[in-house]
Amino acid sequence: MMTEASPLSGDPDWADLLARLVDSAPAREAALRPSPDPAAPFHTAVVAAHQLGRDPLPAWRDAALHVLDAYAPEANDFAQALGLELSSGAAHELRARVVQRLRDEALQDLRVDFEDGYGERADSEEDRDARAAGRTLGEALRHGRAPGSLGLRIKTLESRWAPRALRTLGLFWDALFAAAPGAHARFVVTLPKVTSAEQVRVACAALARLEERHDLPAGQLRLELMMESLHTLFDADGRLALPGLVASAEGRCSGVHLGTFDYTASHRVPARDQQLSHPACEWARQLMRVSLGTHGPRLCDGSTHVLPLPLHPLDAGPVADARFLEDRARVHAAWRLHHAHVQHALSLGIEQGWDLHPHQLPARWAALIGACSAQLPKDMERLSRVLASPDGCATTGNVNDDVVTGQALLDDLRRALAVGALHASALRGLGLHEHELRAGSLAEILRARREPSPE
Repeated sequence: MMTEASPLSGDPDWADLLARLVDSAPAREAALRPSPDPAAPFHTAVVAAHQLGRDPLPAWRDAALHVLDAYAPEANDFAQALGLELSSGAAHELRARVVQRLRDEALQDLRVDFEDGYGERADSEEDRDARAAGRTLGEALRHGRAPGSLGLRIKTLESRWAPRALRTLGLFWDALFAAAPGAHARFVVTLPKVTSAEQVRVACAALARLEERHDLPAGQLRLELMMESLHTLFDADGRLALPGLVASAEGRCSGVHLGTFDYTASHRVPARDQQLSHPACEWARQLMRVSLGTHGPRLCDGSTHVLPLPLHPLDAGPVADARFLEDRARVHAAWRLHHAHVQHALSLGIEQGWDLHPHQLPARWAALIGACSAQLPKDMERLSRVLASPDGCATTGNVNDDVVTGQALLDDLRRALAVGALHASALRGLGLHEHELRAGSLAEILRARREPSPE
């Protein structure tokens, strides 16, 4: 690589050509950077404000474990329900890891919904629910029973709804902060139906006022944008609008979420076909990824609308009862659909998605853990060879890996640890240290190993 001190840079034969080049190093370095924020959530649970309950975290955990034990008590039952062909050992390991995940941290991210899931209600009722939801989450935070990230989805800032949206935001935040003054570190606001940069700027100005009201450092409160119409993707002149909308947040935007049903409806898709697997959603995901880049705001997939809900109570009859068998088939089919949606999003590099009901969590975590586990032995072998190579290039069997692929393998390992598909003890077999994994940069790991440590 040529440096500034190189005499080649002043060669008169090439000086005019060299002056025309734009440095591509930042783009190259971006591909070598680790995935952002390894502690970011893998899902967002969306709960209508009037259905929040007093203690949502244990409620979701217990409901998820209950439906798993009721309709897939055996490991092979669970694998078959998801449409997976696994050996008995692999099925047992998958179910055991899912159960452990649900017990340890079933709920990572919670959004109290005051928009479509809540509907239009009397102002006095929404005022009451906003204060109650803020107090509930504040109490949960204070007693260590809250997820790592939380917040609310307000109504749209279109002119009709804007006063109601901002009032709910203020009431919710004041109640939350009163109960848990440290809540700002985990707090995020989801802005739906974004169609203009002015809506984003108004939302950010509202968050700035809340920061001033409670003497918080500027920029602490985060914002998420929902991509729910063609107007969010393209402006009136047909140019990509999403990057400009994110820029309007001036650093507050931490994520962009796909709104499955509003977006497909904006394409005039019939109700029966409004789902994540529709080609319109696939196109939107690709545009979101391309326009925002891999190191921009985190992308979050939309929701699966078919829920694993039984029609009859579990005590309606014996296991062989036709009603139970009907419900089991219904739950399994919904799990299989949700599992497929999560798997597909992961294949596109979108790790986070919406869950609308706790019964969806077993399928969510099975997809995340299974995706990491399937190729883990081969990936670890490939990564070990990359780490053993001074330049980060290695061949495993007939597969050649360079430093960019090595970084992707390292990211996969971090993800496997984060979802519970891999135990930290496996790092020893690769010769990795925890501080190296936390840094997450393969280039830095290789550089440190090439340079002799000071005595």
